Amino acid sequence: MKNHTSFKIGGPAEIYIKITSIEELQKVLEFAKKENVKITILGNGSNVLVSDKGINGIVIKTNLKEINIENKDSENVEVTVNDAVPIGFLAQ
Repeated sequence: MKNHTSFKIGGPAEIYIKITSIEELQKVLEFAKKENVKITILGNGSNVLVSDKGINGIVIKTNLKEINIENKDSENVEVTVNDAVPIGFLAQ
């Protein structure tokens, strides 16, 4: 996991899957539920500390970067982002 976190520490994941669509995520979640496999969700890996023993089960690294902006009314806007959108990008 050291290659997937900002602190560059931690042992291996038992199973590491990079997700690029909601459909892929649904399939992995269905499989994990059916097989009773533990799941750990990892966004961009920022500020995550992983034990040197690693992580059991499936680690899901999401790569969903969709941003939706909706005008609620003349004074309010709602911004919805997926978990892999970089904070620095969002702050621009």
